[in-house]
Amino acid sequence: MTAIILVVAYGLAGLAYVMGDVGEPVIRQPAYAREYTQRGRRGPLLVAGALWLPFAVQRRRWGPPLVFVIAAAIGFAVAGLFA
Repeated sequence: MTAIILVVAYGLAGLAYVMGDVGEPVIRQPAYAREYTQRGRRGPLLVAGALWLPFAVQRRRWGPPLVFVIAAAIGFAVAGLFA
């Protein structure tokens, strides 16, 4: 159960990270987001969504790690209620 909660929380945070980059103006988008918005390639987007934590730390974007921690905490709280 713990692994499922962590995987779901990690996926939600990766989605938040990628959507934040895709929503930026084209000038400020990283290369993987430009590949998606301008050429429609989903591969770099999926890789960045799966491996978002090093990108977020390198770029000093702390929103997605906070989403991960909060989603994991909520998941553990809900799992504790039903245990």
